[in-house]
Amino acid sequence: MSDPAAHGAVIFGLDPLWLSTAILIVTYAALISEKINRTVAALVGGGLVIVCGVIDQDQAIAGIDFNPTFPR
Repeated sequence: MSDPAAHGAVIFGLDPLWLSTAILIVTYAALISEKINRTVAALVGGGLVIVCGVIDQDQAIAGIDFNPTFPR
């Protein structure tokens, strides 16, 4: 696995830990408010983590559990 701190593309030079925490809090706030569909909020939150450079696309795909998505 690559070191998250080694990513130089994190937006505004912020620490990846704090940036991902902020995205998580905003996403959960959207979920709790129920003003945005849960699927949309989750996809936007996940997309922001990738776009902001906290994780790369390969790490995001590796984190998906495909068993419930594609059952045998």
